[in-house]
Order: sequence, then structure tokens, then C-alpha cells
Amino acid sequence: FDLPWREDYQLGQRVLEYGVYIHYIEDATVYHPPYIFIHDLKTAFRCGGGHYIGCVKGYIKPTLKYGGGKSFLKSVARDIYRVPYLLFVLFYQDTKRFGIVTATYKLFWKTIFSFGYYSQLCFNFLRNK
Repeated sequence: FDLPWREDYQLGQRVLEYGVYIHYIEDATVYHPPYIFIHDLKTAFRCGGGHYIGCVKGYIKPTLKYGGGKSFLKSVARDIYRVPYLLFVLFYQDTKRFGIVTATYKLFWKTIFSFGYYSQLCFNFLRNK
């Protein structure tokens, strides 16, 4: 499978599309190493690049939350609607649910994600010239 980042997101989209039943274990404990700020932002950047690859190859369906498109113009056109949605709808919902600090960080993370997406798009464009 040639999707280096975002394979979990792509799996989530397939689970929803095909109506696969997921049984959640309420009392399960998940261990995760502590987040290191710079590592998390590197992950955001890489996930953005992986999202681009997934969209171009048809593995990932573009959404308002994460954007996407098979070309630069389609990506920018989607972002004309996506950016206000992130700023005014998701940020507001995240603020109510998680508080202002976490909502601000999530917005910052999505910005770095977008830089990763567009850097991969530009890299792919230059490589194919």
C-alpha cells in the first residue's frame, strides 16, 4: 500500500462507507507516549502530504475538515470553503468541547497539515514537469 501517512484516516473512511460494525471496549486502556510539540507538528506536516497522495490516488475522499483535491485548482477551490469552516464552525465547536487552548492548537495543527498538503502538491507538480 503506497500511502505513507493517513492510512488510519483512509481506513476510517472505508469503515464508514461500507458500514463495518466496530465494537468499542469501554473500559479498554490505551497507552500512548507523551506528545512532544515539535514531533506532533512534524506528524501534522507528514499527514498533510499523505492526505494529498491519498486524494490524488483516489484512496481518500476530500472533506471540509481536511480538504483535498486531485489538482491545485480543485484543492484551492475546496479551501475557499474549508478555511472559513475551520475558523468559524470547527474552531467554535472545539472551543466549546475542549477549551480555547486546545481549540487553538487544533487549528494550528490543521494549518501545518495544510502546509504539508500543499508542499506535497508542489513537489509532485515540479517532479512531473
